[in-house]
Amino acid sequence: MNLKDILNETGLPVAYDHFTETDTTPIPALPYLTYNESDSVNLMADNIVLKKISNYTIELYTEYKTPSTELLLENALMANKLPFNSSQTEWIEEEKMFVKYYYVRMI
Repeated sequence: MNLKDILNETGLPVAYDHFTETDTTPIPALPYLTYNESDSVNLMADNIVLKKISNYTIELYTEYKTPSTELLLENALMANKLPFNSSQTEWIEEEKMFVKYYYVRMI
């Protein structure tokens, strides 16, 4: 299971960690998603990793608080049987956008 492929199912632009603006490629219009691996909590025994477990943070950036866009992401995660938690939507004053964080664990 590839998290980027799952996020692509939303139809929103997706990038690992951030979008890079160049002369030919602007940062996409809102809404968009970024994600990154925050840490791992591997299952270990006898000095070996039995099961690799990675925690990811997904960030949903929007111009306004939009439950329908949140639902689009949540439905993609649920359709792929990825349990998730989320935190409160925050306003980023200097960027003039909202961000909502989602936390998923992939085994």
